[in-house]
Amino acid sequence: MGIEENDEAFSIAPIWVQVWNLPIHCLSKAVGKKVGTIFHEVRGVVIPQTRGKEGKHMKLLVMMDINQPLLRGTTVQMNGVNKWLSFKYEKCPDFCNSCGIIGHSEKNCKAPVVVQKE
Repeated sequence: MGIEENDEAFSIAPIWVQVWNLPIHCLSKAVGKKVGTIFHEVRGVVIPQTRGKEGKHMKLLVMMDINQPLLRGTTVQMNGVNKWLSFKYEKCPDFCNSCGIIGHSEKNCKAPVVVQKE
C-alpha cells in the first residue's frame, strides 16, 4: 500500500496553539509541556516576550490528529481551583467553527452542532 492510499498518513499534523488565561507565574516551558499533554505530542513551547495589546500567552507546537475536532480549551487545577485555559489556533486552513474539524468551512459543514434550548 502506497502513502497515497493510506489515509492515516495525513491525519497527524503540526499546529501552533496559543494558550490563554494562564497566570503570569505559570508562563514556563514546563507548564506548556504539561498543558500540551492533551495533544498527540508537544514539539515546542514558545513564550512571546512582546508586551503588545494581545496580552500574555504561550504558544505550543503540537502534533495533533486533524480528523478530530479542535479543542476550544481545557480546564486545569491550580491551587485547588479549576481554571479555564482557552486555545487559539494559528493559520488553520479551512477550519469549521461549527463542528471543530479542519478541512471545510461552516457553510460546507455536513454535521453542524445544534444547540438546543431546554
